Amino acid sequence: MTYPKLTLARLEPRDGSRRCWHCWEDVAVGVQHRSAKGMGGRADAESPANGISLCNALNVAVEQDSAVAAWAEAHGWKVGRWTDPATVPVLDAVTGYWWQLHDDGSKTRVA
Repeated sequence: MTYPKLTLARLEPRDGSRRCWHCWEDVAVGVQHRSAKGMGGRADAESPANGISLCNALNVAVEQDSAVAAWAEAHGWKVGRWTDPATVPVLDAVTGYWWQLHDDGSKTRVA
């Protein structure tokens, strides 16, 4: 299966108003691939379960600082390269709810 490229517009119905899962920023927000795409990319890296909206500040910090990356992994915002993102819940830090993200673009509250 080939997925269209992840975009904020594609995640908006699930994430709502393009807000960061960490701080609810709604201006400087981009798509974070939860599992790295790798050199050359992978088609499955573009699944909706693999993308979340994160503020640009956190997105950069996750990519540059291993401690921040580990913290993001504990919140489900980042997952290991060989981990299926659809199996790892994600924390909405503003509400405190955990969500399972699905490849069809939906989500299910898990806690």
